[in-house]
Amino acid sequence: MTEKEKATDEWNRELARHVRGFKVSDLPMKVVMPCTWEDGRTVDFVQTIRVMPVFTKVLVGGVLQDRPTMIRVEKDYPLPMGWSYWEYAEKIMPGGTWSPLDMPNPRLYSMEGGLLSNPPEGGMAMELERGFKEALGCLWQIEVGASPSIPVNERRSRILELLDHHYSKGGNPTSFRDFIGELARNPMRIPPPPTEGSLLLESFGAERERLQDPMGLSMLLQEWLTSTATQIDTQPSSSIGGDAVNVELIAHDNGQVRSVSSQEDQSSLEGDRPEDNMNQAVKGKAPPQERKWPDLKTLALFLALRYEAIEDKHVYLATDEEASVLAKENGYVNGGSGKRLRRHFMTYLKAEARTAKGVRDTEALKRYGFVIGKLEHIPEALALAKKEEAVVRTRSH
Repeated sequence: MTEKEKATDEWNRELARHVRGFKVSDLPMKVVMPCTWEDGRTVDFVQTIRVMPVFTKVLVGGVLQDRPTMIRVEKDYPLPMGWSYWEYAEKIMPGGTWSPLDMPNPRLYSMEGGLLSNPPEGGMAMELERGFKEALGCLWQIEVGASPSIPVNERRSRILELLDHHYSKGGNPTSFRDFIGELARNPMRIPPPPTEGSLLLESFGAERERLQDPMGLSMLLQEWLTSTATQIDTQPSSSIGGDAVNVELIAHDNGQVRSVSSQEDQSSLEGDRPEDNMNQAVKGKAPPQERKWPDLKTLALFLALRYEAIEDKHVYLATDEEASVLAKENGYVNGGSGKRLRRHFMTYLKAEARTAKGVRDTEALKRYGFVIGKLEHIPEALALAKKEEAVVRTRSH
């Protein structure tokens, strides 16, 4: 077996056994290149190449928006004289596609364009998973003014765009949904955006600061899981955005920036889609019709069941201020909503209070029925909710 055949088998095994349904770029990103020292010695090193979008104002659907209209190459070390990345990439993968939403290609290549063996098994899949979680954290935790290419009010649509892209194009939608379900149950697995300071501290063994508002991201991921559960294998997410758009990628002819004319679907470029009736997590005010929960008691019941079933400390409402933020994110903007939400939550932390006999068993059953539909991806909490619902239902007959 040649090295290329061995490397191909390794990659196919990674895809089948370990990769969680991510869409991986066709373009080569890791190239083994020779480096000659001053004493004449030549050693090989891995050159990591990054293909980056350059955001420019373009017309999309008749509206000026920031979109990647140019792509450039960044690298760790100077490239060899006369070596053109785009000529090299075309030789390896003629007509290979690229999107800023893709995960970087983890495979290793030689200068001649051959695929190289890259053990151990599972290593490339772990690299892809780490990269996806970094991308998700960067989209969620935006500091106002720090990232002009991703406005705060587009956070929700950009995250849904990323999820739809990998779900529809990654080749393993079932594994991808399972992975997103795992993140929704434990959002603290998602790291916050790396900064120069945090990376320096990590090099000394310090832990990176935690992601801000992990519960908000968890609820958005669960919303996406619920929406895709009704369209699995029936409607590709690329059709959500509408008609295709043609964007001209402008570039210089120096091998570092490529000129391409590509026909891409609107969901991958525009990042917008029609809003459903769910609340928009990044908006402080939402009209009543956009409320995700029928009332504060139902939301409190969901949080309490989740806290008891899997000890998810991120849903614990320690203060009225925290509860007020969560209430507003879910469309309850009236004064006192946070305090009422926290009061219901603290009551429902006691199992006997959740199933206490009362004159409104019908209302209790409605709340359990709604919450059970939201707990599909948290089996421990789902089982607890169904058990308690049975208690109330038996008593009501």
